[in-house]
Amino acid sequence: MPNYRITLQRNGEHPSGDVITRDGEVIGTRRTDENDLDDFYQFIPDGGEEPIIQGYMLGLFCSKIADWHDSKSDPK
Repeated sequence: MPNYRITLQRNGEHPSGDVITRDGEVIGTRRTDENDLDDFYQFIPDGGEEPIIQGYMLGLFCSKIADWHDSKSDPK
């Protein structure tokens, strides 16, 4: 079984849900603009009102969120 860095949960039939780390921490929400052509994913961190990460490719979208979270956790 893969060890994903984050998980995207759905909120019932709505194209939105929580973004959760592998440790179970909810770090924000995601929403999807579902249209006839393709999905456009958006990530809004906890405490934010606007998306900070957006994209069409789900794998790259998830990777960018995980990288963002890792950078927030790194003490520099």
